[in-house]
Amino acid sequence: MDTPEGLTLKVLLCTLCLDIRALDPEGAWTCCRCGNSEARWLDTKVGTVRCRAKDQGKLRIIGMNNKFLIMGCRGPSYADLKVTNRWAWWRKLHDAATIAEGLVFDHDKRACWATILKVGDTPDISWEPSLA
Repeated sequence: MDTPEGLTLKVLLCTLCLDIRALDPEGAWTCCRCGNSEARWLDTKVGTVRCRAKDQGKLRIIGMNNKFLIMGCRGPSYADLKVTNRWAWWRKLHDAATIAEGLVFDHDKRACWATILKVGDTPDISWEPSLA
């Protein structure tokens, strides 16, 4: 399962308005519908994100395993389906996504290709320093 390297995907989730937003790839602030939660890429290549919120307890980031997402978008090939059924292919893809040593997706941590994270759950997601 070859995937492009250096791709990261995180999205903003506001639990106040249940809005999910993709972060601006240029690093501009991305805001939820209700205006409570904002996030921006600090560095897209390493996946660092900065956040700010009126009610910090309502902001989450959804992190997604890129290998799962990219391969899932491609879907099983005809050759894949000749040797396995489609549901087994998806389970195999899920299992492969949880072999992610050092990452939150790993089978020893959350064991899932997508994770809902609070700011600070991982070192790559932090609050924007205040100017005060």
